[in-house]
Amino acid sequence: MIALPSPYHAYAARPLLAGDCMTQELIGRSLLWSSALTDAAACLDLADTLSRAPLSSAIQAEEIAFNAYFVARTGRELDPHIAFAEDAAIAAGFERELPSTSECHSAADHLRKLAIVYFCQMYTQGYAAPGSVAKNLETEASQLRGKVEARAFQTPEELQAWVSLRNVLIEIRNQQLGHADGPRFNVQHGHGGVSATIDGAPHELCLELRAALTKLQPAISACVGELLQLAAGQAGGLAFYASEG
Repeated sequence: MIALPSPYHAYAARPLLAGDCMTQELIGRSLLWSSALTDAAACLDLADTLSRAPLSSAIQAEEIAFNAYFVARTGRELDPHIAFAEDAAIAAGFERELPSTSECHSAADHLRKLAIVYFCQMYTQGYAAPGSVAKNLETEASQLRGKVEARAFQTPEELQAWVSLRNVLIEIRNQQLGHADGPRFNVQHGHGGVSATIDGAPHELCLELRAALTKLQPAISACVGELLQLAAGQAGGLAFYASEG
């Protein structure tokens, strides 16, 4: 069960009207949005923690120990840009208690990608559960999504900047993370081999997303609170959203 964040704990205790099915479904859908954004924020925060972890004395001490181990077995310094065939086996022989610097950065990058996937749950296909969750891309859910965005980004400039960021994130999800579009991966065929290169989740873009989440999450809370009030007080709560366009 998804806990209802404040400020609408009081509304949650009121019974929903059985006849107002669509309002109930919109409440269910918006709670899924809230959960997805909470997960996205958690991933981004953990990614930032992991990015700073290599600065800790414990990880730095283990990196020094590993480099000494590597030199003792190979007679050469570890070069991150040049690897020999036996290097992977030698590295595997070193027993680590903590993640390496490269593992911390790799994990942070994966978490940023996962955050984009979670975030895009608010904008991609999602089937209905009749009576409890609205279809994500149907008209009423789209109207509610627009109301959330308008509440979160209250000036035309803020909203336009948000729409631009949102569209870039959806493009990354659709072409790179949820699917694999050929042009996005820059696949190169050469003599005796094939290669592919792709950028990770851009850090600056993820910082913008994290800032936007702090506005979107309370906007969803406020809209759900209004829906719960309408569902508890009258049937046909959708009139509220229809009247506001």
